Parts: sequence; structure tokens; C-alpha cells
Amino acid sequence: MGNTTSKLYKKGLINVALCDGPAGLRLSRESGVLKDGNTKPYEMPLSFLNSLPGFIKKFLTANPKKTKPVYQFATAFPIGTALAQTWNRELLLFIGRAIGVEMQEYGVTYWLGPAMNIQRNPLCGRNFEYFSEDPLLSGKTAAHITTGVQETEGAYVTIKHFLCNNQEDNRNHVSSNIHERPLREIYLKGFEITVREGKAKSVMTSYNKVNGVYTPNLYDCCTNVLRNEWGFQGVVMTDWMSTGKNRASAAKSLSAGNDLIMAGMRGDKKDILKAYKSGTLSKEDIERCCANVIRSIVYSNVAREVTPEMFEK
Repeated sequence: MGNTTSKLYKKGLINVALCDGPAGLRLSRESGVLKDGNTKPYEMPLSFLNSLPGFIKKFLTANPKKTKPVYQFATAFPIGTALAQTWNRELLLFIGRAIGVEMQEYGVTYWLGPAMNIQRNPLCGRNFEYFSEDPLLSGKTAAHITTGVQETEGAYVTIKHFLCNNQEDNRNHVSSNIHERPLREIYLKGFEITVREGKAKSVMTSYNKVNGVYTPNLYDCCTNVLRNEWGFQGVVMTDWMSTGKNRASAAKSLSAGNDLIMAGMRGDKKDILKAYKSGTLSKEDIERCCANVIRSIVYSNVAREVTPEMFEK
């Protein structure tokens, strides 16, 4: 789970939570409540993180003997491929509604799903998250789940990974080289259906390049196609740590149409400030990105529970 910044809280702008998917909410089942009221999980959230040095794991987790436990249990829904095989629109709506209810229960505003890349190769390590090799089935499935989730007001889906993230091997550097026709008819089509029919409120860009350019830096996809052609009006965010050295540029991501850089590392801030001072990133670009994020926060499910008195404490 991630958050937007808390540094503007005293100015009246709350932070909202982003929770990974796509088979329901991926939450830390057991966490410890710290002295300042914040929580930390008792175990590392991802298994590969257990290979980190002990002092880092100690920093990232809570001590069960010194903290009060809090429990979070969410429904484990079937994987994307299984859902698509049902061809059952009512079932997909029902699952979306159930996810929306759990988002409300746990204070989650952005659900990082559904994942809807094309199952291009059976060796792709995340095919189980995706719906199909067929863009129409993928789009219709995601659109119904999206509609169900967003029936909970202020709860947003984040369709991912935009665009052409069809392999896990070397995903931070591989270039998917595709002519415009198959790009539009196969790899963009599912996303288009979900934006137009499901009214998805958020999109996550991917790690890879398309025709030699990192997807977060692709103005043609993030702005021309997504916003200008399809009418998307929500938030575009980067995938976690997809920007940085030898990866996409955070500054170019903003100018291309990404609003939220996740998880927002120190190097990203330097890149953005450098581009702004040099004139390659405009004030208008930054203000547009901020406006999209702020608008989503103001109309979020969490904001509906906030009162002016809370900011005075």
C-alpha cells in the first residue's frame, strides 16, 4: 500500500491510500500500531524483500512484542484469467462492487487494478493477472469490474500497465516495437474500452519502452490518445520506481501526461526541479498534474469522512 503525500495535511489537503491488486485488495494481514499511531507490517509485504539485510527489514517492519496488533483481511478473488473465462457480466459487476465495499472499509481510494495486458506469450510471468489474449474480452471484462468498483463513490480503479507490458523479463529496459495498426487494434483496444465504457478514473503506465521510448514519457499515448481521443479525465500514475537512473525520466513523465510519480524518490524530485529550472518542464505542466491529483483527492471516498475540525488538531 502507498499514499499520496501527507505534507499538505495542515493546508487542508488530506492524503489518500493506494492499494495493490488485482485479485482483490493486497493488504498486510497483521500490522503493529506504533507510538505515533502509524502502522508497520509484522512481515515483509513481498517475499523477495526477505533477501534484504536484517537492519533494513527491522526498519520496515514492526516488533510484535512491542506493538499492539491490528488485522486486515480482504477477499481473495479469482485471478483475472479465470474471471474472463466466465463471460459473466453480472458476476464481474458483483465482484467489482465487493472490491469497492472493501476499499471503503479499509480507507483505500485507488485500487491498483484491474491488470489488463495482452497475454501475448505463455511465458509471461504475470499472465495470471491478465484477462485474455483477446482485446475485446479484456476490455469488456475490465470495464464491468471497473463499473462495479466505482459504484462506491470516490473509489477509483487503476487500469494497468499502460502500455505493451507483455513480458516480465527485462521489463525495465525492453522495447516493444509495434506498428500503429496492431498497437491500436490489439494493445490499446482493451484500455480504450475500459476508459470509454467503464469510465476508469485512473491509469498506471508501465516499466517498458514502446518503440524506443519509455511509456511514462510517451506524450502520444499518455495525452494524445488517452486524454484527447478517449476523453480520459482522471489521474495517470507511474508504476512503482519506473523512473530514475537508466529508466524513465520523472520530469518527462509529467510533461507527457503522468500526474503522480510513484513512489516519488529523491532522484525524481531532483529531476523535476532541474527540468523546471532549465525550462524543459513548464509551470503549466506541473499545475495541471497537481490539479488532477487534488481533484481526485477532494472527491475521494476518504474526503467524505473529513471535517474542518480535523485540520485544527
